[in-house]
Amino acid sequence: MRDTLKVPARNVILYGRSLGSGPSCYLASRTAEEGNPLGGLILHAPFMSVYRVVLESGCTLPGDKFPNIDFLPYVRSPVMLIHGTKDQIVPFHHSEQLLGAVESQYRSKPLLIEGMGHNNIHPVVRPLFVERISDFMKYSVRKGVASASKGRSAKKGGNTESIEQLVASGYVSALARGRSFSKSVDQ
Repeated sequence: MRDTLKVPARNVILYGRSLGSGPSCYLASRTAEEGNPLGGLILHAPFMSVYRVVLESGCTLPGDKFPNIDFLPYVRSPVMLIHGTKDQIVPFHHSEQLLGAVESQYRSKPLLIEGMGHNNIHPVVRPLFVERISDFMKYSVRKGVASASKGRSAKKGGNTESIEQLVASGYVSALARGRSFSKSVDQ
């Protein structure tokens, strides 16, 4: 797209879901290193690395594919994370760790949905999902990530906020709070 159609990197927004978060993080970090950061990066149910989905090693091991936790500090584009707290495939804490890996000036308000699993966007939260991605595009991508936080400042040097603090700050969907999605919806 960039080479053939000559689309500037700043006009490209990558959306990586689950396994797709790996190539998306890699490309976002690579374009930033080349001095051509993307317009934005949306990661839905992302993982720290492939090995860490199965075994939490605390570090990147040789042969580990898609070490998103290592690529994100080099991304120089607005980043939004989306994750369900009941994800049984990619544990929710992966997004918590990844959020802390994003430099604070590029960190946008995440959409963390209580009770949602890996393979569904429940009808109850679809309008919120669309609204938050639209806000990300409007406030983070168009105007710069600092506008997206709307007065909320992220801590530099890693995310030290607990899920309770994120809930209190409005980072977790109020529509989904207290509601448990059935396992059959998540399959």
